[in-house]
Amino acid sequence: MVEIDGMDAYSNVIALEIKDMSNGYVVYPNPTADVVTYQFSSDKSEDVQVELLDMLGRVIFEKTYNAVGGINQIMLDLKIYPSGSYLMRANRKQSGITHTEKLIKK
Repeated sequence: MVEIDGMDAYSNVIALEIKDMSNGYVVYPNPTADVVTYQFSSDKSEDVQVELLDMLGRVIFEKTYNAVGGINQIMLDLKIYPSGSYLMRANRKQSGITHTEKLIKK
Protein backbone atom coordinates (compact mmCIF):
# COMPACT_ATOMS: atom_id res chain seq x y z
CA MET A 1 0.00 0.00 0.00
CA VAL A 2 1.27 3.51 -0.74
CA GLU A 3 0.82 6.08 2.03
CA ILE A 4 -0.26 9.68 1.35
CA ASP A 5 3.38 10.79 1.67
CA GLY A 6 4.36 8.36 -1.13
CA MET A 7 6.05 5.83 1.16
CA ASP A 8 5.28 2.12 0.90
CA ALA A 9 3.64 0.42 3.89
CA TYR A 10 3.02 -3.27 4.40
CA SER A 11 0.73 -5.08 6.78
CA ASN A 12 1.73 -8.08 8.89
CA VAL A 13 1.35 -11.52 7.33
CA ILE A 14 -0.93 -13.79 9.34
CA ALA A 15 -1.03 -17.56 8.75
CA LEU A 16 -4.52 -19.07 8.73
CA GLU A 17 -5.36 -22.74 9.06
CA ILE A 18 -8.55 -23.63 7.20
CA LYS A 19 -10.17 -26.81 8.45
CA ASP A 20 -11.92 -29.12 5.97
CA MET A 21 -15.54 -29.43 7.07
CA SER A 22 -16.71 -31.13 3.86
CA ASN A 23 -18.11 -34.00 5.93
CA GLY A 24 -19.86 -31.61 8.32
CA TYR A 25 -17.33 -31.69 11.16
CA VAL A 26 -13.65 -31.57 12.05
CA VAL A 27 -11.66 -32.62 15.14
CA TYR A 28 -8.34 -30.88 15.80
CA PRO A 29 -5.52 -31.02 16.77
CA ASN A 30 -5.16 -34.74 16.44
CA PRO A 31 -2.87 -36.03 17.88
CA THR A 32 -3.04 -33.80 20.94
CA ALA A 33 -1.33 -33.45 24.30
CA ASP A 34 -4.25 -31.79 26.04
CA VAL A 35 -7.33 -30.11 24.49
CA VAL A 36 -9.06 -31.29 21.33
CA THR A 37 -11.78 -29.29 19.54
CA TYR A 38 -14.83 -30.85 17.88
CA GLN A 39 -16.17 -28.29 15.38
CA PHE A 40 -19.39 -28.86 13.45
CA SER A 41 -22.18 -26.99 11.73
CA SER A 42 -25.82 -27.35 12.66
CA ASP A 43 -29.00 -26.15 10.97
CA LYS A 44 -30.76 -25.63 14.30
CA SER A 45 -30.37 -25.72 18.07
CA GLU A 46 -29.99 -29.25 19.38
CA ASP A 47 -28.50 -31.33 22.18
CA VAL A 48 -25.18 -33.05 21.45
CA GLN A 49 -24.09 -35.96 23.63
CA VAL A 50 -20.30 -36.33 23.51
CA GLU A 51 -18.64 -39.50 24.75
CA LEU A 52 -14.99 -40.43 25.06
CA LEU A 53 -14.35 -44.17 24.86
CA ASP A 54 -11.22 -46.16 25.53
CA MET A 55 -10.15 -48.80 23.00
CA LEU A 56 -12.12 -51.46 24.89
CA GLY A 57 -15.31 -49.50 24.19
CA ARG A 58 -15.79 -48.31 27.76
CA VAL A 59 -17.26 -44.82 28.17
CA ILE A 60 -14.76 -42.83 30.25
CA PHE A 61 -16.35 -39.39 29.75
CA GLU A 62 -19.86 -38.31 28.82
CA LYS A 63 -21.51 -34.90 28.69
CA THR A 64 -24.43 -33.29 26.85
CA TYR A 65 -23.90 -29.88 25.27
CA ASN A 66 -26.34 -27.41 23.72
CA ALA A 67 -25.53 -26.56 20.10
CA VAL A 68 -26.93 -23.56 18.23
CA GLY A 69 -27.71 -23.06 14.56
CA GLY A 70 -24.42 -22.33 12.76
CA ILE A 71 -20.83 -23.28 13.61
CA ASN A 72 -20.28 -24.88 17.02
CA GLN A 73 -17.12 -25.81 18.90
CA ILE A 74 -16.88 -28.25 21.79
CA MET A 75 -13.53 -28.47 23.55
CA LEU A 76 -12.54 -31.69 25.30
CA ASP A 77 -9.71 -31.61 27.84
CA LEU A 78 -7.73 -34.84 27.64
CA LYS A 79 -4.94 -33.83 30.05
CA ILE A 80 -6.02 -36.26 32.78
CA TYR A 81 -6.05 -39.29 30.46
CA PRO A 82 -2.96 -41.39 29.77
CA SER A 83 -1.30 -41.40 26.35
CA GLY A 84 -2.98 -43.71 23.86
CA SER A 85 -5.87 -44.04 21.42
CA TYR A 86 -9.46 -43.08 22.18
CA LEU A 87 -12.74 -42.71 20.31
CA MET A 88 -14.83 -39.55 20.48
CA ARG A 89 -18.48 -40.13 19.65
CA ALA A 90 -20.85 -37.19 19.23
CA ASN A 91 -24.55 -37.97 18.94
CA ARG A 92 -26.68 -35.04 17.78
CA LYS A 93 -30.00 -35.87 19.40
CA GLN A 94 -32.55 -34.00 17.28
CA SER A 95 -30.99 -34.56 13.85
CA GLY A 96 -29.92 -38.15 14.59
CA ILE A 97 -26.40 -37.53 13.22
CA THR A 98 -23.52 -39.36 14.90
CA HIS A 99 -19.85 -38.53 14.35
CA THR A 100 -17.11 -40.90 15.51
CA GLU A 101 -13.44 -39.94 15.43
CA LYS A 102 -10.30 -41.72 16.62
CA LEU A 103 -8.18 -39.49 18.87
CA ILE A 104 -4.51 -39.89 19.68
CA LYS A 105 -3.44 -38.55 23.09
CA LYS A 106 0.34 -37.90 23.24
